[in-house]
Amino acid sequence: MMDAQRRGKPNNLLRYQRLLRGWSLKQVVDQLCQLCVEDEDIPGITADMVGKWERGERRPSRYYQGKLCLLYNTTADQLGFIEAQDIPEAHPMEAVHAERAVPTIIDNSLTTIRTLDTLLGNEQTETEIIASHLLSLSGKQLAVLNRLGWTQHDILNALQIVLQGETAMANMNRRQFVHLGAGLLLLSGIDVPTHEHPSLEERTQLMKTLGEGIAASWTLFHVSGPEQVLAVSRTQLDLVQQNHTYIYPIVLSWCYSGLYRLIGAALHFQGRYNEAHKAHEKAYLAALEGGNGWNMAQSRSWQAYGWKATGNYADALQATNAALRLVSEQRTIENIRLQARLLALAAENAALMGDAREAETRLRASEQLLEYLPMPHEEFDHASWLQEAGACALILKRYNVAITQLRQALQELSPQWSLRYVSTAVPLSKALIHTGELDEALTIVQRTAPVVASLRAAALTQEFTNFLEAELLPKVANDESRQNVVIEAKQQLALV
Repeated sequence: MMDAQRRGKPNNLLRYQRLLRGWSLKQVVDQLCQLCVEDEDIPGITADMVGKWERGERRPSRYYQGKLCLLYNTTADQLGFIEAQDIPEAHPMEAVHAERAVPTIIDNSLTTIRTLDTLLGNEQTETEIIASHLLSLSGKQLAVLNRLGWTQHDILNALQIVLQGETAMANMNRRQFVHLGAGLLLLSGIDVPTHEHPSLEERTQLMKTLGEGIAASWTLFHVSGPEQVLAVSRTQLDLVQQNHTYIYPIVLSWCYSGLYRLIGAALHFQGRYNEAHKAHEKAYLAALEGGNGWNMAQSRSWQAYGWKATGNYADALQATNAALRLVSEQRTIENIRLQARLLALAAENAALMGDAREAETRLRASEQLLEYLPMPHEEFDHASWLQEAGACALILKRYNVAITQLRQALQELSPQWSLRYVSTAVPLSKALIHTGELDEALTIVQRTAPVVASLRAAALTQEFTNFLEAELLPKVANDESRQNVVIEAKQQLALV
């Protein structure tokens, strides 16, 4: 009896992913058949079968669950395949809260959504009435982000980026506005309306807006935490997928490559290196399809960061060299900036492999390109070079050189670039410990701990915690006041 009840519960999460892309049941069948084309003895699949999965009348087999996860580029729990009882007992309360959160939001918003659907179909409706209903709906949903740890600043930064693409889509059809930003709206069960094909001007504006949104997301990457970046980039990926038929192939390739790379970068700083590597491989393939060498090189560079983080320095150096070959012949500012960053990255990997001469050669080559890059830039500039040079000096145990370069890097660095601040402050603290300058190291720790905590980046938090426990705490073991500084920093991190 209980099993029958479970099967009869509609799978709104699965239905949402289909509607988000504007696909019919038959289109899902066609996509699944393409994914299964290389497999043998595959049972037939029909639109009726997919409909039963969404209505909860049947549950897809493990085989098709895997294919659906691949098709929608998400996880089994996000497609409603993992029930509360399927989640490991180590997190029972998380399972309960996760299961209850979405239905509660949907129930509370359903009336507002249907009201909006009616109002937007009436051209005579007063604008303030529509706005009132939209604010009511949005407020209920955004309040959930507060419960997840997002600050108002986090939410506003994310909304500024996401609304650009959403507004461009809304301009194509006024009534469709209710269905955009879709996360929870499409879960309500309201069908996505059909509308006329957009004009050339509308398509051009949409592509321009999506491109600006992706660029803004990369700016957000440098000033916010990976959790926010991951949410924004996945939302934008949904927007691109919804509108892929309206986007020119060369632009579509650029969008997919940039977004998959951004998703991979966010996953990297969460310490999810295998997932990040897969995302960067998707980014590379998307760039390859569009013949975009710069994007291909960017994807390879991020794979190199992943190899370096997991101790595979030879693989990291190989990936970096491959990326350099892709951009070495181009002399645009973007390519020169990327070359400079790649050479600095190669220098750090060479230092980690114990090759001081190669590290110095690569650093000099990177420095020579800085004359073409006079302005500060979030991706790579003179402060970035100083940070990499200081990191190499620290690895090679040239502590005084490292301190000089890393201090200067902090002075030149824009205070809003949080990730780069942490990546500079931590090695500087390490170098200061080696020269006995504990008070300055502790001062930097006091400034850095709240930044690390605010980023909520698992990889950075773990690295900083390991540094405090393994390197700094033993040095202040006999000084209670200094110990308290380290303990307070650890307490800040523990609250994340």
